[in-house]
Amino acid sequence: MGVVLGVWGSIILCDMKDDNVPLFPYNPWAYPEQRPRLFAEALREPDREGLMEGFRFYLQQLGRSEGTVRSYATLVRHALDYFQEGLGRSGLNLARGDILQLVDELKASKRSEARIANLVSAIRMFANFVSWCGQTFPQVDMPDYLLPRRKAVPYQEAEVREILAGFTSWKSIWALPLEAVVRLLLETGLDTPAIRSLKLQHYEAGDGLIQLPGGKHPLSRPARTFFEAFLAWRDEVRRPGFSELVLSPAGMRLEARGLYDARHMYAEFLGMDM
Repeated sequence: MGVVLGVWGSIILCDMKDDNVPLFPYNPWAYPEQRPRLFAEALREPDREGLMEGFRFYLQQLGRSEGTVRSYATLVRHALDYFQEGLGRSGLNLARGDILQLVDELKASKRSEARIANLVSAIRMFANFVSWCGQTFPQVDMPDYLLPRRKAVPYQEAEVREILAGFTSWKSIWALPLEAVVRLLLETGLDTPAIRSLKLQHYEAGDGLIQLPGGKHPLSRPARTFFEAFLAWRDEVRRPGFSELVLSPAGMRLEARGLYDARHMYAEFLGMDM
């Protein structure tokens, strides 16, 4: 179906094949054909507020809270200012180590781990927003931070490395599905309900691309290597009729309670709070 518009004052009714936005105040960022132009113009000016308007709209479409929307937009805006004014980068012409350099400077200035973790999460979501606009985010190195946590406390880098390394020695039927969820949390910015809803068709194994709300996002090489083994396991356990990407050990849909219990068991195995 194409786009069917019905205008009533400032409200526009849309049935969009790509975006499936049923009813919202008019916003030009809602239209896939307009996003590349809007993004390029905002980046070229540079029009930070215009760019953040689009980023905020994207986060709102994902159902993020207003507090998260404001926080992420502010963090990304400061990061872009740093790249331009501190490192002399124009637009999104980032060097591979620029984000790591920003994180190192924040650590050196005694910024909290929570603030840095939120910044990393915000940048990941901004990269997804860039793909949603039909553009390509530069290949950059990202530090390992994992959000969210059970008590809304971010994991530090050392904890993330411990969590990932521990899966190799955890002899549990839950090891592979839980590691799949953790790696997707790390690399996509999706929350666990969204990850549980991902279908197998959303992952292109050959190219290591995961389909996100706004476009395809490449997984890191370690994640791609993991998913090669994971998909072979998935084929063995999958029961007919279940098409989710991440399945339970029984080969069925991954339920929230089962995932919660698995996380609790793994936390006990590691001897840490998850």
